[in-house]
Amino acid sequence: EKFKIQEARLKVICLGKAVAQIAGNTESTYFIVLESRDLVDLRRQIALAFVGKGGAASRFDPENFYPHITLGFSLRDLHESDGVRKGKNACVAKIN
Repeated sequence: EKFKIQEARLKVICLGKAVAQIAGNTESTYFIVLESRDLVDLRRQIALAFVGKGGAASRFDPENFYPHITLGFSLRDLHESDGVRKGKNACVAKIN
């Protein structure tokens, strides 16, 4: 509530697509790539609180963030652990 997350400003960048090999199958996911300085600022505040409570700063990088809205996927959604980043690098089409 304090940071008014639901009021965060979002900027639509593009339609993104990512593909990865999972268990020998080609899987894909589609998403809307976003930018949001408000959400990055929130993540910075979370990082400060985490470190303030004794967490190691290396465990949470507030800048390593790819805001997006997942639209659909084949078998399952793909994530960074699958080698997928949902940033501008994944743009396949403009959104007007």
